[in-house]
Amino acid sequence: MIKIFRKTQPFFDRRFNKVSRQAVVNFNYEFEELVNKTLENEKIEEIIVQAVERVIFSLLRRYLIALIISAIVLLFIQAIILSIIITVLLKR
Repeated sequence: MIKIFRKTQPFFDRRFNKVSRQAVVNFNYEFEELVNKTLENEKIEEIIVQAVERVIFSLLRRYLIALIISAIVLLFIQAIILSIIITVLLKR
């Protein structure tokens, strides 16, 4: 029995080494793939956040400009109406 074990032991050792190396390679591959996916997701999130920031700032700028222009137009209209009213009141 011991002779059989001694004859088969190198076979089992080689087989175990081969399987363990393959397991390590598979583990490294899966780990690397997981890290790459995580980095890609972080990059994608960063790009999306930057794009949203640009859009929001662009919209804020546009609405701020529209608000300022509206305020100027309203002040101009108010000035015209007041000048008409003052003119009418002074003619009486």
